[in-house]
Amino acid sequence: KMDTGPETSGSAFVLQCEQLLEETRVDKEKRKRVIGLANQIVEALNAAKPKGHKGNYKKRVWLKKLGISFPLLLSDEQIEKQLTTVEDYSWIKPEKIEIMDDSTIRVEDVNEVFVRLIVTMDKKLLDTRDFLNGIYHTKRALVLCSAAAIIKGEVKSVDLSFVCERGDSLLPILRVRNGDLSVDISITSGPGWIKPVRFTPAIGNVRPSWAHGEKAQSKDCSPSPHLNQSLAFSIHESSLLLSIQSRLIHKPKLQDAITLLQKWARTRRLRGLTPLFIRGWMIHLLNEGKVNEKKDMMTSVVSCLQSLANLVCGTVVCVDGEKEGLTASTISPISLWDESGSVNMGGDITQRELLRIHVESTRTLSSLGDLSAASSLFLDELPFVGIFDHYMQLTLTPTVLSNIDLVTDTVSERDKLNLFIRHLSSQIETGMGERVEYWDVAVVDDFQKNLLESSHDEWNVSSDRPKEKKEYRIILGFNPSQQWNSPLTMGPMANSPDVAAFSSFWKGQAHVRKFADSRICMTMAWGETPSEAVPLKIIGFILSEYWSMDPSSLSWRTSIDSELRGKRSNQERTAKAFSKLSEMLRGVKGLPLSVTNVHAVSPYLRGTEPDDCVFAETRGGALKGSSLIPIDNRLPVYKPSVYVQIKLEHSGKWGEEDGAMEALTTAFYLKLAEGLKQLSVMAVATKRDCRVNIDEVVFRVEVMNGKEHAMLRKRVETLKNAGASRGNIQPAQHILEMFETKFVREQQLSSSLGGLATPYPAYADCVLMMKRWIGTNHLSPFINDYTIELLVASQFTEKTKKSIPKSGWNAFTRVLTLITTHNWALKPLIVDFMSEWNDEKRARMESSFLSLRPVLPPMVIVCNEDEKGCVWTRENPDPVILRRLISLASLTLSLLVENVHCEKPIDVTRVLSRESWQAYDVVLDLVAPLVSRLCESRGRSWKGSMAVIDWDPVEAFLHELNAHFGHLAYFFFNRYRPVSIGVKFKPHEDGLAVSLTRCGGHKRDANGRLVVNRNEVMEGIKIMAGPLLAKIYIPGLKEKNEKMEN
Repeated sequence: KMDTGPETSGSAFVLQCEQLLEETRVDKEKRKRVIGLANQIVEALNAAKPKGHKGNYKKRVWLKKLGISFPLLLSDEQIEKQLTTVEDYSWIKPEKIEIMDDSTIRVEDVNEVFVRLIVTMDKKLLDTRDFLNGIYHTKRALVLCSAAAIIKGEVKSVDLSFVCERGDSLLPILRVRNGDLSVDISITSGPGWIKPVRFTPAIGNVRPSWAHGEKAQSKDCSPSPHLNQSLAFSIHESSLLLSIQSRLIHKPKLQDAITLLQKWARTRRLRGLTPLFIRGWMIHLLNEGKVNEKKDMMTSVVSCLQSLANLVCGTVVCVDGEKEGLTASTISPISLWDESGSVNMGGDITQRELLRIHVESTRTLSSLGDLSAASSLFLDELPFVGIFDHYMQLTLTPTVLSNIDLVTDTVSERDKLNLFIRHLSSQIETGMGERVEYWDVAVVDDFQKNLLESSHDEWNVSSDRPKEKKEYRIILGFNPSQQWNSPLTMGPMANSPDVAAFSSFWKGQAHVRKFADSRICMTMAWGETPSEAVPLKIIGFILSEYWSMDPSSLSWRTSIDSELRGKRSNQERTAKAFSKLSEMLRGVKGLPLSVTNVHAVSPYLRGTEPDDCVFAETRGGALKGSSLIPIDNRLPVYKPSVYVQIKLEHSGKWGEEDGAMEALTTAFYLKLAEGLKQLSVMAVATKRDCRVNIDEVVFRVEVMNGKEHAMLRKRVETLKNAGASRGNIQPAQHILEMFETKFVREQQLSSSLGGLATPYPAYADCVLMMKRWIGTNHLSPFINDYTIELLVASQFTEKTKKSIPKSGWNAFTRVLTLITTHNWALKPLIVDFMSEWNDEKRARMESSFLSLRPVLPPMVIVCNEDEKGCVWTRENPDPVILRRLISLASLTLSLLVENVHCEKPIDVTRVLSRESWQAYDVVLDLVAPLVSRLCESRGRSWKGSMAVIDWDPVEAFLHELNAHFGHLAYFFFNRYRPVSIGVKFKPHEDGLAVSLTRCGGHKRDANGRLVVNRNEVMEGIKIMAGPLLAKIYIPGLKEKNEKMEN
């Protein structure tokens, strides 16, 4: 964590941030060229005495002669209704033109330098009441058109376009481009001609009947707070930006802190933290003495983030500090007034975004100082689909936007959309406040353009302005609380004065309910049990009751079908059976050694294994002794066991020989089975484990023998001390590593993973989805289950530094993003379950990784149980499979993102479950009745008999294929639906030089080189498969190359 004092200026993190600033700093030479272009424009405008720039401002015939289009979407009827005593327009030399640094308004990019010219129009063009009904905006637009015509004629090689910033349709600017240089021109009037009272939120400067016709006349007395603030900024723009520049111009450390904060707000998509607000807030902190130029850059950043983390709704401050007469804004929870007290620089912050500002500021404070976090905090932009756990899409038709409640404080359709979002936000916060931690709204058009502001429209000055859309789609993103799925919306106590408001909001459908603790409260019921559909029902209710919208206009875009996640009830049943087993194992009498620990190693016990026939059901058969003999020609259903490890009390009587230990362990299993049978539990002892059937869940219990572990380590140490050769040491070392992987690392890792599965249900959901997805793409043989869980676990660790996914969908998309974006060749993936590795430790790990890179596997995942990072990835995936995995993850991720913002929802479950065999050279279709995972459960459970467990003929066949032909081909299949096996011959096995060691499976081609003998390989496969193989075919061919009937 970062300290907040000046001593942090020398830290590696600060140096990294300074380097980041330097790399993204705007080119000084380019800025000089932009300033040169700006000076040319200033000279042209000051010296201009154009002809033809005059006429009645309502007619605008002279504009067409100049080849300039009028940039406002106001109808002739609206302009005709504007009443002013100054109807004649002519170009008058501006009162002044100021060159401003545009980074005050927008975040500059390293490749793009913007400078803003603020042109103060002559006040002779204005009447004292031109603030009404857009008259000022119309005349301002005419001055902008004249400026465009002058620049077009006087400045060579420039392209001119109008731009609407921040979705403001009434206040466009002019953008002048010359190659890679760009200058923005804004027109202002200065504040002298209008009284400040006209900017107050309670005043209405735009009558709805003027903007929307006679139907809105009843709303003419309504205030227009948003349009007032827009007008105030336009009029005070020059003085406001000059004041900010003068206060920061000689404070380079504060400027760097501001730039860093701007980049942070941009990467976090905090649209309310505009460059203008960040500068104003820093000046406010400067006046308060919380930051100063003498402190280093990072100290100022920390102070600002701390103040933002503690920002409360209703804050009213001025950049100058204390000032009398300031009032809270009615349209924003934060009021940061400029010197004039007219412009609220915090006006873009909404109530919903204030919650995100708190969360992101707090999270960032905990990450400062972490070298691995600098890039993600200040450089890598976080996409909107990646911030939240749940997304819904809402379609707004023209009928909705024509609602009478949307005519006040609006002129354009986009204004109506923004007002609808404000109304809907208030209603959602009232109806779902207890269900969400934070949430936000994005317009699909902006989302597709990846815009941070509400909208940027740009068009050529000679072209008509694009018509406004009549239909919009918006995305609602939610980060849920624990009450997200609750079937009840809790209201006030029955005797509270808030009952009337609660009942009114829910349109009289709320009712009184008495709870077990004797509370009597108002509630709104949405069902009997928790359900993911509840939030959808609540928003649907709001849309129907308040906006008369059809429920079909709302769709949930991140709902994943239970087919991809498994059944929770079955997982609970397994957990209860394990609890019984643990109690029984500790209570069995007559054992030579008592059981001290029971470790849940199986993924079934943490809910991370797809639920395919977990329970010991059978198809029927003949009982012979304690064994069940299946009916002829009918294979048993695949029934996996739940693997459990136990530890015994210490004993010195195990002996020192492998055979003696093995015999004693088997004898213990026999005693354990006898003891469990006395407890009326079905148990069968084998040479290597004891199998126990509890509530039709079969557990495979294995002893972790500490004595055996010590003996294996001693054997390796003895060989090393005796100076044995590497060839003699390696077999003993290999046996030790296998033992430690199975009984130490896997047991410890299972414990760590179980620690994530318990508090984070999304963890198990995501692992299930990943396993299904990997299976559907036929990568099951190449990606170890622990590798999958470690990839998912990386998104649930270090929770103080990043948000923890609360839905399986969000976690799934993050894991796919990790697979596609992580640089596997140059960096290990570090998963720190204990949050105990500091930057120094991580740096040593990465340095060790780079030094050993040539001998490490393609995918390295470092965790607390495996600091080398290759225990579970040593054999797979290889480079080819890793590239395949990355490609598939990229395709799937694009599909999931597309589903959020596309017009019609995609059946994600169907798409993710669809298998394709076109990529393979040969496909082996299997006989379905012989595939145990495809067999259906029939008959009844057999009491007193042990079912056949872990019997999977396809897995056994695949093991044989890899053993005999794995050096020649890849074998792909879906473990959870193994209907076929895809064969892809390895291309690097063709064209080899003749060698005795490579003759197997090869033949010589016409050039005398070795190529894979595919006929020989396929003949061997047919012999090995026997009755399991149904047919062989080459994908893409209409006719099958070969067909074998069972």
